[in-house]
Amino acid sequence: LQLLHNVPTPQSAASKRELLRRVSKLLLHEILHIYQVDHCIYYKCLMNGTGHLVEDFASPAHLCGIDLRKLQYRCEFDVAARN
Repeated sequence: LQLLHNVPTPQSAASKRELLRRVSKLLLHEILHIYQVDHCIYYKCLMNGTGHLVEDFASPAHLCGIDLRKLQYRCEFDVAARN
């Protein structure tokens, strides 16, 4: 916890929303790695690899069709049946 001592806490509602958005994207990206979905080289999507924070913050928060299909295969669910 000592590492977080000097980390500023977001004050505005917009800052809190942005922090939640960034943390959610990071967690989803890493969870998909647990399901063996590698970095995407086909489209701009959540699973693109990033080299620095600017790229990371600019990356989309959605999966492309290819990575959605990979997740569907790994988790054995039907995208059409879920709508």
